[in-house]
This record gives sequence, structure tokens and C-alpha cells, in this order.
Amino acid sequence: MAKQSGGYLGGYSGKLGPVVGYLWNGKWCVRSCPTMVRNPRTVKQMERRALFREQVRLAASMRDGVMRGLTEPAREAGMTAYNLFVSLNQPAFGSAEGALQVAWEELTLSVGPVAPVVFEEASVDERNVLSVKFRDGALSSGRRSKQDEVRVYVYCPDLEKGVLSATAYRHERSLRLLLPTFFAGHELRVYGFVQNAEGESSPTVYVPVDGGTEPATVAAGQAGGVKKDLAVSGKKRKFASSVGADAAEEKADLQQDG
Repeated sequence: MAKQSGGYLGGYSGKLGPVVGYLWNGKWCVRSCPTMVRNPRTVKQMERRALFREQVRLAASMRDGVMRGLTEPAREAGMTAYNLFVSLNQPAFGSAEGALQVAWEELTLSVGPVAPVVFEEASVDERNVLSVKFRDGALSSGRRSKQDEVRVYVYCPDLEKGVLSATAYRHERSLRLLLPTFFAGHELRVYGFVQNAEGESSPTVYVPVDGGTEPATVAAGQAGGVKKDLAVSGKKRKFASSVGADAAEEKADLQQDG
């Protein structure tokens, strides 16, 4: 910092060439312009950028669920559904050695004023059919209508792919979804939410698939005589491949989307 000599023009404030003039403690002073770093490339900044890219990539891989649950609130917030997803899920994101870590059970795919339903049970059978039971929670706050649509979104982190169920209504109390055969042997994460006719949503509900801790085995003779092991571990579920003929026969009766 240096004092201004003034001259016949007196003191000045603002930028003049490589220096900035300003008034401090009743005296006119001058100092060098601060160096502007428009694109800092510190280690921490680069790590943050890399993690942000991974978060956006996750949002893109969950596109069907994100777009279905967050399009309307994102429009109201003046941002894209992907950006809203990243913003809402910061508490669920972490990092380990520069890699993105996700608390899957805390992930948010929908927000809004619609009353949620209570998901009571979800299971996967030997034909790779996900069955979800639910009921309307009388004590749940929020808007509700008989025309509200209940959906589940099933995501496979290993494959970075997901599938969205077709519509079920509050009074139907259950829905079924034929899962892709390439999901076989991989961990699944299931999320449920409700939407009304205006596109508004309920908060997301994480839906555990089978609550047991012991592996379940499909008896020989079922599913075309092919024995399948259905491994269950807490809230994480792995399941066997479906049998083509049986799965095709079942497909006509199942709800699926995307």
C-alpha cells in the first residue's frame, strides 16, 4: 500500500493501469491490482471438479428415474433435473481416494407435495420379476388422489443402468416389473415415489428387496427344471438369470417401462 501524491486532480478511486486507488482512513492510497486466477488448478479444485463430473455422470445413468421424479421441481427452481439431482444429493455423496462414494439408501430421486405410499414388501422371484407391495399411508401428509401414480425405479450400480416401472395406482396396492436379464448376478437398488396428474411428486422412498439375511434357493424343477440360487444379503439383493421361455410367457402380464 502507498499513499497517493494527489497532484492537482486530488485523490482517485478505482483501477488505473496496473494499480487501484482507494480511500482508507481518510487518506488516498494506491495498491497493485490483485492477480486474477480465472481457472485455478489446485489439487483440491481438480478433485472437486472430478467428483462433480462423476455426480453428473451418475445422474445421467439414472436418467429415467431422475427425469420422472425431478423434472417438475427442477423447472420451478430454474435448473435442469440433473443439476437438481446433484444439489439435493450432496449429503449422500462422498469420496474415497478420489472416487465417488454414494450412500444409496439416502439418495433422492423425487421431491414434492404429493403424499407418499408405504412400501411394505419387495421381492425378486426365479423369473427375475420384481414384485412390490404398498399401501396408502393414512397418516402421510401431502396431497393425494385416486389417480396418483405409484412407480418404482430399479438401478444397478455395477452396470450403471436402471429401469422404471409402468404405472400402478394407490388402490392397486402392488406392482410387478420384469427386470432385464443382464441385471442377473448384480446388486440392485430400488426407489419408489408417487406422482399426480400435474407431474408433482412425493419424496423418494428407498425400498429394500427382501429383508432376510440367509440365501434363498429355488428348488430343482422350478423355472423349467433349472436350479437357481437367489442370494440375499441385508438390503442388497442378487438374483439369478431368467429362463427365456418362462420369462417371455410371463412378460405379457407384467408392467415395464423403458
